[in-house]
Amino acid sequence: MVIEGCPVVHLHDSPDDFACLLKALYNPFYFAGSSVDERIPFNNVTAILRLSNKYDIQPFRQKSIQELKKVFPCTLHDYDAIYPLGTTITLTCHDIIQSILLARACTTLELLPCIYYLMSRFSMKTLLRCHTLLPRDEMEICLLGREKLQEIRETVALSFLLDPKPSQHCSNPTLCERRCLTTLNRTISNTLHLGIYALTTDPELAEILLCGPCAEEKLSAHRAARENLWNELPNYFGLGTWEELRSAQK
Repeated sequence: MVIEGCPVVHLHDSPDDFACLLKALYNPFYFAGSSVDERIPFNNVTAILRLSNKYDIQPFRQKSIQELKKVFPCTLHDYDAIYPLGTTITLTCHDIIQSILLARACTTLELLPCIYYLMSRFSMKTLLRCHTLLPRDEMEICLLGREKLQEIRETVALSFLLDPKPSQHCSNPTLCERRCLTTLNRTISNTLHLGIYALTTDPELAEILLCGPCAEEKLSAHRAARENLWNELPNYFGLGTWEELRSAQK
């Protein structure tokens, strides 16, 4: 089609998405990168990834993936930096559902474990209300992974408290064992430590009031348990291993 002597190509992309891509193409500062204080809007990043993947604009595709890793981290170190204790996740269930679909469509599979984990933290009521927005097999992955995380909360997330045995160097074994058991009972009853929050750092760890050697052993066990949970996170959602996801993404 030609209009006023100019060829016209009909595009079926979202006008908003295409506007983001044009801004990134013609304004070098628009998509230059983000900082903790000034993030590129989430919807803009997903729009540019969607179109850069479709039109094979590799620099923008890679940049979009790097920006999304600031929302859906792929290492425990980055997760702790992005979501420290007390952080409120601002993404909606709809945002995360769209992220799942986008990650699948663009083969950015390394993002999926964290996306699924964040989605599993929503209440069951919220998940059921949003279930029509996600294919059934994807919702099954989320719900089954959520169930697995709940099942392992005692064996992984709370493993550092399940063995109340004091350190060999404990200065008061009876007191430390009693305080450890008291903390375990309080922690299990706290909904913060359900499986869907399995990666959350225990805020009471600093308040256990154990002796130095006991506290260090419990903290070390807690850190090891979280690392193990993170390493297994893709497997809980049927995604294989982190390495397999990275290889499939290349």
